[in-house]
Amino acid sequence: MISVVRGWVAAVAVVSVVTGCTATVSGTAVKAPGRPGVVDVALLDPGNYPTKPRNPLGNAGDDTTGAWAEARRMADNVVGPWEADPDLTEFVQFDTGVVKDSSTVDSVIHEPIGQGVDGHHFITGFTTARYTVKAIPYKGLTNAVLRFATPEDAAAAAADMNDKSAHLIEGRNLPPVPSQPFAIPRHPDVGARTYEWNYKEDYLSEQVEVRHAVIAIIAHGPYVLCQWAASVQSPDIAAQMIATILDLQQPLIDQFKPTPLDQLATLPLDPSGLVARTMPPSKTNETINDGIYNARGAVHMQTMNPTRTQALFKSAGLQQSSYTVLINVYQLPDADAAARIGAELASSAVDSKMLKSGGVKGMPDAKCFRTPKDPKQFQAFYCVAVADRYAFGVQDEHEAAAHQLIAAQYLMLTGK
Repeated sequence: MISVVRGWVAAVAVVSVVTGCTATVSGTAVKAPGRPGVVDVALLDPGNYPTKPRNPLGNAGDDTTGAWAEARRMADNVVGPWEADPDLTEFVQFDTGVVKDSSTVDSVIHEPIGQGVDGHHFITGFTTARYTVKAIPYKGLTNAVLRFATPEDAAAAAADMNDKSAHLIEGRNLPPVPSQPFAIPRHPDVGARTYEWNYKEDYLSEQVEVRHAVIAIIAHGPYVLCQWAASVQSPDIAAQMIATILDLQQPLIDQFKPTPLDQLATLPLDPSGLVARTMPPSKTNETINDGIYNARGAVHMQTMNPTRTQALFKSAGLQQSSYTVLINVYQLPDADAAARIGAELASSAVDSKMLKSGGVKGMPDAKCFRTPKDPKQFQAFYCVAVADRYAFGVQDEHEAAAHQLIAAQYLMLTGK
């Protein structure tokens, strides 16, 4: 479910790292957060949060849950927008994650294109989206990879989706928006169409910005590769971003080893046990994106500069990440690598203009931050710490809750 919490999570903008080991660190240096030796367990206050790992999660148990787990596996083989254009750095939370059904396709690509998915044995999918910072002329890109039961199903779905893209729905009780055929460089077989729309910062704004969008759809084996790209300058720029994505996406998805359809229900949800050792979200904050991501797939779920994050995850040897809306746990090969990730999590908070906030009782080296007070936004609190080979960050709209979460997560990871 989506709750109000998700509205301020994006404002925190610190649940990822920003620098690779081959780059010069330009941000603020922050001492690596807590190591187990300096934590006074007797002083920790986890509140009412659990401090013991959950029972093993076991297998998916049904095809639907298995399909969502399969999508999180597939994230490793989905190209990030930043790999097509390094200017695309800003996280789009609601357009990133597991593709549940045709309504998700409508949301992340454009309505009514998702209706073309129905009736063609859709299995699962993953989508990832980024856009530019305000200092750069606007560009945005969404890349979605959809899996179907067979190549024939994918081809039929792609054909129907292309048909649906001829007349787009911008809103209820509004006339359809026509689109025109458009060519994607180097990919003449891709079905693509362009349209433009008037963008306003908010409904009260008098300033209107014309933006040009391109939608592209093509079947590739049992997959449908679909993109939405936009530019304030021209549709040619949007089409070039899509061309680069396709150059990379087609060979990358070919490397993915899909789980046989009759084995989706037996797909393990937590092979290493890391999810069981991650604070479970409340019912109001559960999402189908929650779960394990391997190093490459984990980058999609981070909010900061993805190019530098990807480089750091690779150089530090990130093994996997357990993701929920409020908590990220990063598993590294050793304590030194974890300390490095933890230090970058903390320094990225400073660089993101978050303010230092009160410390955590019993965890003197944990680092906590808060967003500046803003009547237009929920205030958010963020804490980061390290325990052995794990780095972890938590966030909440209440400072006391953030402190209790970080303490409880430490206890859950260390078994103390």
